[in-house]
Amino acid sequence: MNFLKKLLENENLIAKIVSALVACTLWLYVMADQNPIVERSYDVRLRHNNLPASMVVFNAPDKVSVRVCGSRVVLNDDAAYMINASLNLENVSQGQQTIPVAATFAMGDVVSVSPDQIFVYIDTISEKGVPVEARLAGTLADDMTLGGSTIVPSEVTVKGPSQELDRVAKAVAQLDVTGHNENFTTESTLMPVTADGYEVQNMAVIPKTAMVDATLVAQTLSTDLPVESVLSGNLPQGVHVSRVEVLPEKIRLTAPPSILKGMTSIKTKPIAAAVLTGSTSVNVELDVPDKVIPELKNVEVRFSVERQEAH
Repeated sequence: MNFLKKLLENENLIAKIVSALVACTLWLYVMADQNPIVERSYDVRLRHNNLPASMVVFNAPDKVSVRVCGSRVVLNDDAAYMINASLNLENVSQGQQTIPVAATFAMGDVVSVSPDQIFVYIDTISEKGVPVEARLAGTLADDMTLGGSTIVPSEVTVKGPSQELDRVAKAVAQLDVTGHNENFTTESTLMPVTADGYEVQNMAVIPKTAMVDATLVAQTLSTDLPVESVLSGNLPQGVHVSRVEVLPEKIRLTAPPSILKGMTSIKTKPIAAAVLTGSTSVNVELDVPDKVIPELKNVEVRFSVERQEAH
């Protein structure tokens, strides 16, 4: 009692206690006024916790919206990094199921989560071996065609969700032939596809790439074109050519497509008109363009000649 009496009689101590209480009250007032408790929503990455290594999740969104409350100073743009949203997949089984979303906020409280539960599909991971095929891409150089290709490895392992894995029929190595005019080797990333050639997502290919050796060959086509005779110089005076017959009339030519598409006929080498003093047959060589292979090198040209009497 004596201690309390002395304490109360000490005016300086009482003043100090009152000052401290006033200061605390003012601090609480200022903090409540300048840094109030507020709410704010953040888009947060949804984590998958405790998922068995032999399983995979489908249909889960990448992010969920989490609404939290805390002091205005804390709820800045960086607060999202302190919010954790997750699915606990420890005891899941294969098939469709609904998993609640758990959320925590280290600097305040979680008000709500949207959506607060996720309808997911859980599948097991399987693998199988499939053949590798080349898929042509790009544009070949003029008159070139793909003669064949060799792929190493010729078979790979595809690993992924069991339901989707059943759709995989093969792996394709894209072979870009743009600008190539001779044999070449390239490394290509492998893509798992269905029997119809459509890509199957969410699959791992082991190994990821293959080496493709491409063999290019020069392309040729054959076609029959008419033969045209060519005369050079002037006919003898008083000579008139009434008929010209070429035997054979057409010749089969073999050449690169780019050359053949510009040809409508093949001509003979020039025949001197001065020799046509009467009806005659001339064995003449064909004027063959470069890279063109004719069925025959020579043809027979028959001229029917008439003489006109001078008046």
